[in-house]
Amino acid sequence: MTVLEKILLVVGGSITLCFGVWHFFVPTKYNWFSYTPSLPSELKRAIEASNFFLSTMLVLFGIVTMYFAISETSEVKIMMITMSVLWLIRTIYQIVEPQGSLIPGLTVILTVVFFATSLCFIIPLILIGVK
Repeated sequence: MTVLEKILLVVGGSITLCFGVWHFFVPTKYNWFSYTPSLPSELKRAIEASNFFLSTMLVLFGIVTMYFAISETSEVKIMMITMSVLWLIRTIYQIVEPQGSLIPGLTVILTVVFFATSLCFIIPLILIGVK
């Protein structure tokens, strides 16, 4: 792998890791359940569990991606495909169902960040495929 490919993978992995850590705090920071006071406690726990496992997955994927980039294992291509698909789907979902509308301009910022993160995995994948 070239230095550029490694840098892009480490940046993409770092962004993924940071989103994962941030997501652990999102329900409390944005007081999710104040918007749905009548939601049954079972559904609240399900939402909390889904967010917890999403957060954990993002943290682990970020760490694994950075490890693969640094160690240059043969599995790095599989990880790049996985992360490219994950972030492209997140970009598409953001376009179809925008989040962040409570803060002016945040929907656009999120879309750009999600797409830029996907490029951190797509570009090295293309460059490796060309070789």
